[in-house]
Amino acid sequence: MDRSSFRLEGDFGEIRWQEPLSRHTTWKLGGPARALVLPERPDQVAALLRYCQEKQIPLLVLGNGSNLLVRDSGWPGVALKLSKLQQLELSGEKIRAQAGVLLPVLARKTMAAGLAGLEWAGGIPATVGGAVLMNAGAHGGQMAEVVEKVTILNWQGEKEVWSSQELDYGYRSSRLKAARPGVVIEASFRLTPADPVQLQQRAQELLAWRQQHQPLNLPSCGSVFKNPPGGSAGRLIESAGCKGWQEGQIQVSPVHANFFVNLGGGTASEALRLMERVQARVAQVHGIKLEPEVQIVG
Repeated sequence: MDRSSFRLEGDFGEIRWQEPLSRHTTWKLGGPARALVLPERPDQVAALLRYCQEKQIPLLVLGNGSNLLVRDSGWPGVALKLSKLQQLELSGEKIRAQAGVLLPVLARKTMAAGLAGLEWAGGIPATVGGAVLMNAGAHGGQMAEVVEKVTILNWQGEKEVWSSQELDYGYRSSRLKAARPGVVIEASFRLTPADPVQLQQRAQELLAWRQQHQPLNLPSCGSVFKNPPGGSAGRLIESAGCKGWQEGQIQVSPVHANFFVNLGGGTASEALRLMERVQARVAQVHGIKLEPEVQIVG
């Protein structure tokens, strides 16, 4: 079967054919997916996983698209977006959130309830599913510190529950990311009681810092490269003289060198060329090869 030409037969939720993925990434880059599917229930996700497995249809799972670079050629199969899975429950110090809940929403809800542990997450444009998968973090905090368990659907559509210990969390990594055993459907968190006023104050301080030190007014994917051990990718790029470098409409931000911004109408090819130039320059100057943090697909 031509894997880029297929039908979807079943109850999978909303389906959009030839949907530009530039509409679904924070970098505003990327060609079309053959089909974008937006389920409303976990059973629809399970049915889609089984169908794609049976028909051998390539499957791409989207979070909020904040750590993703889709090539200009797009995605030849199904792009699965879980943004309609929005259930969020608080019970004492425990929280359960479905994969489509935005991380800033989760942070605001928990802080308002007097629960500490996610103040750092208020400015991160990620979903719970994506954040759990890649161990998102900022300002000294990370998902690994608050995740209690994660529910996934494996590629056969069967439910599995993984404890935090089983996730093998590391810097911007997890067993879920490395082994790709399935799709994150929901996660449970354990936080600690604290004064809501103090939590809000801390969150506002962190958000003000981000607004001052990061180019939040232009589309980007967040950090392009991982920080090397004991170092800062942004500082290495800046000291190598790359700030302001440009390929087409993609620019190394003058505000933060590890943010590459889309000035308007940029392409994935331009972003990739700029990444390669910066990698080469940092390797030449510092002898360090930067590793992409952004996931490149297509």
